Formats: sequence, C-alpha cells, structure tokens
Amino acid sequence: MSAEPSASQVEQFRDLIVGRLGLQFDETKLGNLARVLSLHGGTDKDAYLAMLAAESGPYPALHKLAVDLTVTETYFYRNVEQIQAFAEVAMPACLLARDGLPVRVLSAGCASGEEPYTLAIAARETAGLGAGSVQIRAVDANPAMLAKAGGARYSGWSLREVGAAMRARWFARDGDLHALNEGVRRSVRFEQRNLAREDEELWAPDSYDIVFCRNVLMYFSPAQAQAAVARIAGAMSPGGYLFLGHAETLRGLSHDFHLCHTHATFYYQRKQQVGAPAREPAFFQPPWSGDRVPPPPSPVPRWRMRAPRWRSGTSD
Repeated sequence: MSAEPSASQVEQFRDLIVGRLGLQFDETKLGNLARVLSLHGGTDKDAYLAMLAAESGPYPALHKLAVDLTVTETYFYRNVEQIQAFAEVAMPACLLARDGLPVRVLSAGCASGEEPYTLAIAARETAGLGAGSVQIRAVDANPAMLAKAGGARYSGWSLREVGAAMRARWFARDGDLHALNEGVRRSVRFEQRNLAREDEELWAPDSYDIVFCRNVLMYFSPAQAQAAVARIAGAMSPGGYLFLGHAETLRGLSHDFHLCHTHATFYYQRKQQVGAPAREPAFFQPPWSGDRVPPPPSPVPRWRMRAPRWRSGTSD
C-alpha cells in the first residue's frame, strides 16, 4: 500500500490540473485530489508528477484523470426546459438564418452522449424539423465517456425522463440496455478535445449556431472560464444561442451575449459584435438583474416541441 501524498505533491498535482485541463479545485477538494494522486501515482508519486509535467499536448495521461476528477452523471432530457427552448426558439431562428441549411450545434463537455443525442432527438420530435435539420459536434476530454457515447447503449436510469412511447421510437432493447436509433447516432460526431486549450480547428470563426456548454465552466478557474467563453463567442455565428448549466452564469466572464428567458429557463444569445472586455465583478448575481433581451421574433410559426412523454412522428 502506497504512502499518502505530501501536501506539496497534492499542490503540484492541483497546479498541473489547473494549467493543463483548466479544472479548479478549492481547499475543500484537496482530499479527493490526494486520493486520485494515490490511485494513479502509486508508490512513486514524484516520478508520476514529473511524467505529467513533461507530457505535451493533448495530455493523454491527464485526460485519463478526468474520469476521477469530474462528475460525469447525466441523462436524456436533462433540464427539459432548456431542450424546449432549443427546439422551439433556437432551432427555428437558426434555420431561418441559415436559409434552410443544417443548424450547426456544439455539445461541449458531452460526457457519455446523452446531451447531444437528446438534441438530435428533439430536432426530430419538433414538428417540421427532419433528420437533416441539425449537425451536432460533441466533444469531451474524457476518453472513457466518449467510448460509452460511441456505443450508444444506455440503462433505464439514463432514460428515466423518457416515456415509454419515446423509448419505443428511438431505442431498441439490447439485454438490460437500450440501443439508440442509428439515424440519431449519425447526427452526432464525437471527438476528444480539451476545452481549456487553444484549438484553432475547434474554435474556427462562424463554426456553430448553437452551443451547449452545461456544467463545464463550474470546474474551470476564473481565467480559464473567461478564456473558454471568449473562444466560444468567437466560434459562434452572430445571433447564435449558448446554453449553460442552470447554476452557471456569464457574469464577470463576457459581454458578448444577451441574456434570454423563455420556457422558464435562462440562456444566451450572441451579440452581433464580440470582443468587449468583461468589466463586471467575477461573482454571481441573479441572472434577471443584468442585460436581458428576449429572443428575436420569428416570422415562421412557433413550433411546439413534443415533450418526452407526448406523442410524436417518425423515427428516421
């Protein structure tokens, strides 16, 4: 049994994780960091730390740690109000702006795939939107989660917000698991990417119309979070939509977005021009107290999303 890591070793470990992955851990999380360092560092933690420090991008050894350092539990139709806003506001507006071309969606921090697959299903479940209406790019730093996402087989627990009729349309039983419809799988492309690093290809200008980056920024240091939001804003089309976790905010991080409120949830719309420095204090303020505008009126009919337990159409 290996000895417990020293305080200086844990601090060095934390600094590496912040610098390379952008993940921040306060003093209350040092015990968990010590546990993870012991698990991976074995009997020679100094050698393990030296290996991590010498590793060059894309940091495969550090990415393996994401399994133990982050909460990866998710499920289909999580925070359904945001999925409704995506399907009823963001998708129609972006389809109009794209003149019928597929809407380009990024699921950043996609974990085991439930979020991007939900978006692909929601696009199909919305009246008038077919399989070709959306292209989804899903990225995560955790290789184990991406492997699960690629398999597209989920437990009943992951489908706990999906009613029996919807399960029948989009899933087939595979023993104790549920295998996702092949057409839905083809709508999503998975990649291993580090959201805390510069990446010219991932963050190329005008790459995305809608970005989901939920429950990711909460793990980042303030500097890394601000840099990540700037990269997201630069990669989005003007007027595109950004969805964060329900407990996350852009306060103190960016002036590049308007705050929107529909479907009993908050989300953001990218302004026409970006790049203004963030001057607001870097602490939480209620989202209703800031710069809020409603989404632009759409000349197309307001399409009603069929929520998970409602009836819907085809499964192509």
